[in-house]
Amino acid sequence: MRNWFKKPWFILGVILGNLFGTGLGFFWYQEQLAHTAIKYWVFIPDCPEFALFFVLMLLGIRLNRRNQLFEVITWFGLLKYGAWTVSTIGLFFGAVKLQHLEITLAYAGEELVLFVAHLGMFLEGLWLTQFLRLTGRRLLVTAGWFAIADYFDWVVGVFPRLPYLPHLNLVRAESIISTLLLIGILSCLYFTENGNNNK
Repeated sequence: MRNWFKKPWFILGVILGNLFGTGLGFFWYQEQLAHTAIKYWVFIPDCPEFALFFVLMLLGIRLNRRNQLFEVITWFGLLKYGAWTVSTIGLFFGAVKLQHLEITLAYAGEELVLFVAHLGMFLEGLWLTQFLRLTGRRLLVTAGWFAIADYFDWVVGVFPRLPYLPHLNLVRAESIISTLLLIGILSCLYFTENGNNNK
């Protein structure tokens, strides 16, 4: 996959795919945005925001105009929200099967498209790992960003529409645990990188 990102046709496809996903994502969130105070909007459409951030980050790398704090935040968001959405939709389909829930074919199709798109986000985050350059400041700012995002999602209550509301406690816990886990991974990467540099 790393070599594919050196091919112009692949980069163009990824950029267009992410821009298309960003547009669809904001459309998907339009009703929630319309019923939420503007001051909370930045905390609502997490997935389309990070799909757009990935495009901007990728262009920055290609044009040699990188912002490494932005890259770390983008990495975190792609992995966190990509994995969270995939697992949330997976739980929903599990509930449909186990509890014989009745859903329309159109709704199942929508959830399947979301599943595939967010799996793509997660894979983009994995690819981005190779570019991370960590400092203590970048680690702290990123940790603070997502701690605040979790606060607004799960305390203020601006989390996205869930496909199956009885899973609320489970997916809330998963979101918070994923933040802590990714902060732990960043910390390990930071100390490993700095330990190697001091040798």
